[in-house]
Amino acid sequence: KSFDPKNCSIDLDLFWSMTSDISSAVIAIGKQFKPNIAMDKLSSLGLFHDCGIPVMAMRYQNYQDIIDNNTTTTDLSLIDIEEEHYHANHATIGYYVASSWRLPRDVCQIILQHHERDYLNKLDGSPEQDLFAILKLAEHIIALKYKDCASPEWCYFEEAALSVLAINKKDLEGIITQVSNLLS
Repeated sequence: KSFDPKNCSIDLDLFWSMTSDISSAVIAIGKQFKPNIAMDKLSSLGLFHDCGIPVMAMRYQNYQDIIDNNTTTTDLSLIDIEEEHYHANHATIGYYVASSWRLPRDVCQIILQHHERDYLNKLDGSPEQDLFAILKLAEHIIALKYKDCASPEWCYFEEAALSVLAINKKDLEGIITQVSNLLS
């Protein structure tokens, strides 16, 4: 209700559909591979990880162009492109929104860092890395569903995310199909 579709440069219906599906995928992946993580934490992460995007889209009329550019330019992350154009990014804004809504501190931290390509470089077995890996796999699955291509950042996270979740690469296609079927 906080976002007026008339003053927004992105398709909010599509944004909310994708966000809802990412949340469902995060829950499904979490249940299967990290059952010790609370479902409400998984749900919150999936729903709110990109909550800064509508804020940016309300402020900048060319924001959809930035998102479109991200799908074709994988050498820069979306936050890098945002910083280059606006001197702000949706992850930082999302962190402040999530904090003001009193989401769990670790969820807020993942929201802030969810585009940091080196986040999984040094695996430490932390619950935060579990959340991050789950989110990245969910984003990938939903990108395949909506855009019929990999998430723009999946190539940076695939190996480490699969390691964190103890998924063999040969099993990935079956997991993608399983989660996608749950969303249908």
